[in-house]
Amino acid sequence: GDRVLCDFVRRYTAEPDWVDWSEIRRGQRVFVRNLPICGLTLFYLSLVGGFSAPLITKVLRATGYLTSAPKRVMRRLADTGHMICECLVPGSLRPEVRGEGWKAVLRVRFLHGMVRRRLHDKPYWKPELWGVPVNQEDMMATLLAFSYNVLVGSEMVLGRPLSDEVCVRARVCRRVCIKVGAKKCARECVCSCTVRVRPAAVVGQLQHTNTEPAAPSHT
Repeated sequence: GDRVLCDFVRRYTAEPDWVDWSEIRRGQRVFVRNLPICGLTLFYLSLVGGFSAPLITKVLRATGYLTSAPKRVMRRLADTGHMICECLVPGSLRPEVRGEGWKAVLRVRFLHGMVRRRLHDKPYWKPELWGVPVNQEDMMATLLAFSYNVLVGSEMVLGRPLSDEVCVRARVCRRVCIKVGAKKCARECVCSCTVRVRPAAVVGQLQHTNTEPAAPSHT
């Protein structure tokens, strides 16, 4: 057990070659500068859209994310918002200092692992129809909704494109994707710097699918 934990920490304290902390800091400033707009977009565009995705709602319903007592639901929503805020603090995503954002994202990853194991053992969960709970497909849709949808929503409210702010936002999202384990989403976040049609199509397809899960849903 200790060896597994040590390997896990070692893997997620290693820095990819592409990390540019000055760009990540710029991306954090973009979010903070537009925080009221980003908050509205997250709750009314990203979360509502995500909670409407048929396959994702299977997990939400099974874990009681939105069907528990009102106070518990509000606590869970607040926890999600708190995790985002922790990721926006300067230096918070740096693993060498065990930043609060870094720890918050890894806690989410541990939570996802617990949900996967719990639902896998439940007789009512149908993996042949619904795939693995909180799989790559689910995380791809969610993290793109938290990055691309926030971008689109902010531009709708502001009435203007954010131009160069797009790329630095995507870099922050890519950093979170790597830590939470969404490998495919990390690539899509890079694409969102230069190509908007592709992530838009990915978000739309993933959020509205109600057929047999695609290959990423089995991982």
